[in-house]
Amino acid sequence: MRLYNLQGKLVRSVQTKAGNWSYGIAVTRNGDLVYADRKNRSINLVSDAQIQTMISLREWAPLNLCCTSSGDLLVIMNDAHYEETKVVRYSGSKEIQSIQWDDHGSPLFTTGTQFKYMYLSENRNLDICVADHETDAVVVVNVAGKLRFRDNLFVAEYQSHKVKKLQYYK
Repeated sequence: MRLYNLQGKLVRSVQTKAGNWSYGIAVTRNGDLVYADRKNRSINLVSDAQIQTMISLREWAPLNLCCTSSGDLLVIMNDAHYEETKVVRYSGSKEIQSIQWDDHGSPLFTTGTQFKYMYLSENRNLDICVADHETDAVVVVNVAGKLRFRDNLFVAEYQSHKVKKLQYYK
C-alpha cells in the first residue's frame, strides 16, 4: 500500500502483513490505516509502519470495511462456502453487532459467489449503505440493522453515456 501527497509524491509505502492484496482500506479517527486481508481472514491495523492483526475471522473472509463516525469498524464478509454474507460492527476488536437477515428471515445481502465486490459506508443518518455488485443494488439498513430499503442502480454506458437501469428490487 502506498500513501501519496496531493502533489503525487510518495510519502510512505507499507507491505501488507502477509504480502496479500488488501480488499478494503479505511482510515481510523486516529489517522491509522486499517485493511482487510481476505486470504488470511483478518483485519489489520497499520500504525507508525507497524502492522498488527486486530481481528481474526476464522470461518469468515472480509470483502470490505469502513470506519464509522463513532469510531466503530464495519466489515462486510462472507463465509468459507460463500453461502452467507453479513455486516459486522466492531468496537476495537470486539464484535458488537451482526447484520445478516431481514425481518422475514431472508438474507439482506447476496451470497453464492467467491468473486463479488461489495462496498459499504455509513451515511450522515448513521445508516449502513452496502453497494452489491452481484445484484447491482444498494441495500440500506438503519443503525439497528433493520432494512430501510433496497434499490436498483443506474449507470451510464462508457462510450455512449446512455443511462441504463440495471435491476430493480422492492
